[in-house]
Amino acid sequence: MESRKQLKYVPLRLTEEERGYLRILEAGLRVSEYTAKIDIYGYYHNKQNTIKKQQKEMLAILSGLLVSANYRLGKKIVSRSLKENKELFKAIFEVGRRYKIMNPAKMRTSYGKMMHLLQDAAIYNVLGFSLIKPIETVETLCEKHQCIEILGEEELRRACETKNGQEKQECMQHLQEKYGNKMESTKIERVINSIRDANTYIEQCAKPIKKIINTIETFKQSQPPNLLTIRNGVDGARLSHSHEQQYWYVHQSLSLWHEIMKNMYKLWFVAQADVLNETNRYKLQDTGQGLHRVQYAPTVSKLMYSILSKVQNQTGNHWVGSSVVHLGDRDVPNALIFIDKYTQVPRIINPILACIQKIDDMKGEQGLLNYIQAYFGGINELKIAILRDFFRHGFDGSGADNYYDAGSCIDGRLTSAWNWCSKIAKKKYYPIFQMTGFVGFDGDWSR
Repeated sequence: MESRKQLKYVPLRLTEEERGYLRILEAGLRVSEYTAKIDIYGYYHNKQNTIKKQQKEMLAILSGLLVSANYRLGKKIVSRSLKENKELFKAIFEVGRRYKIMNPAKMRTSYGKMMHLLQDAAIYNVLGFSLIKPIETVETLCEKHQCIEILGEEELRRACETKNGQEKQECMQHLQEKYGNKMESTKIERVINSIRDANTYIEQCAKPIKKIINTIETFKQSQPPNLLTIRNGVDGARLSHSHEQQYWYVHQSLSLWHEIMKNMYKLWFVAQADVLNETNRYKLQDTGQGLHRVQYAPTVSKLMYSILSKVQNQTGNHWVGSSVVHLGDRDVPNALIFIDKYTQVPRIINPILACIQKIDDMKGEQGLLNYIQAYFGGINELKIAILRDFFRHGFDGSGADNYYDAGSCIDGRLTSAWNWCSKIAKKKYYPIFQMTGFVGFDGDWSR
């Protein structure tokens, strides 16, 4: 982590007991029909009564699963009322929320259902008790044991950053000697491992974007026919940029994504806070892409504008395109949709970089070299063709539902990139992607 302040948003690694809760929660969410029963549009139903019924049903499912997983605990649970078990339910849902922050690629079909249930629990409070508790972080654990100063220790930083196992153990030993009277060694190790997990995740998200930023910089002095110029209405583009304008538009967009990746943990926390704010009501609305809960996200919006301002100052050039951040409207209905959009960025960038890097491996295959020479003019020409097409039509304002919603706004830049991804199978160079192991941009939906 770049600063001590960021540790406030580092979630704790799950314990073995919490992983059991997670399995129970995921099983319950798989069979629940909560959103299908609640988010109904077009005819009257008593929403609050339906919410109460569905929430009770969900808690009953979790109780039954707890009985099957742990009979002794389950026996106590079923002998008490739902309200008497509220702390257990809070803990289970907190585990799900924390796990999703640490693993955005997981719970892709069930996370939204869980958050909508908790959102209704916060706004309507039909059960008479809350199902929400703060996310457990390394800071809250250290505060609980009255040793918050450990987070400022140089040995902690070294233990979290080193790749040398022996050095990590020496740093842990020093911390245990100093803070062992306040915090158990297993919990100190849990703090270190949680921070290391966070560092690894941020590096995996930010590093590929940094690589592709370095790649776009090779196009700065490009000459015909490798210019990045785009024209409105030509090849699906909805923007008109000169080569220089498009270069800076792409460079600034990638720089913004890089900064967002570095702040993903904080964005997750404030996104959940906006969604679960009991005073922040939503409206069920057809946005043109199905029914969505349209809800303003003031905390996310404030953080995004601060990130945007930082990037604009860093680039040092005139900002190309719009600076509007859509949140709480038909384009980006709520904070959950917003955060989900930006978890996709590494899934877009990584396959492109993987393809470019693996093209060099084809030099030993004469048949492939002949094919590449005949269709693209050579290895380097192929790489330039792929990257140039992405830098042009992955950032051309396309991809919106209609012409008027297209453009260069902050979320529109990512929409254009996804639109380019959706058309990859029609590209001349698509067989090259397949030969280098490409299977898709969208990741695994199995869990």
